[in-house]
Amino acid sequence: MRLGHTDSGHPSICFVICDNYADIEVVLNSFQNELTSLRNNDEFRHKMALKLAEYACFLVVKIGDEVAGFVAVYANDVLTRTAYIPFIAVDPAYRGKGVGRLLFDKACDLAIKKDMLYLKLEVNKSNNNAIAFYNKMGMRCIGEASQSSFYYIKKIGDYL
Repeated sequence: MRLGHTDSGHPSICFVICDNYADIEVVLNSFQNELTSLRNNDEFRHKMALKLAEYACFLVVKIGDEVAGFVAVYANDVLTRTAYIPFIAVDPAYRGKGVGRLLFDKACDLAIKKDMLYLKLEVNKSNNNAIAFYNKMGMRCIGEASQSSFYYIKKIGDYL
C-alpha cells in the first residue's frame, strides 16, 4: 500500500487491521529480532499468524510506506472481560516517538469496543524498557507469570 504525505510534508500515519494470516506472518517475520519469542522459529511464527488471524485483532501502524509497529489483541474472554496483548512491538527507528503509545491506546480502544474491562499482558522480567513503558501506560504488575516473566494489567472499561 502506498501512503501519501500530510499537507505539512510529514509522512502520514495509517493504521491497518490485518486479518489475513499471510500478511500477519510477514509482519511477525519482520519483527522477529525485536521479540524474543519470535526469534529463529519459523514454525512458531507461522502457527501464531494462523491463530492471530482467526482469534485476534492484529493492528499495524504505518508511517509513510514503513511498518513502524504492531499490536495483537485478543478480546474474546467474555467471562473475565479481560483482553490480552500477546505482542506489541515498535521498530527501533520509531521508538521514543509515540508509536508505542498510539498502538497501546488503539489496543485499549479495540478492547473497550468489545466490552472488555481489563487489558492484560506478559512481559519478560529483564525487559526494563517494556516494563517502564507499561508502567507509564498505567498498567500495574499483578505477579509472576513464570520464573522469567510478570503479568501486567490495566482497568480500561467501566460498565454498569
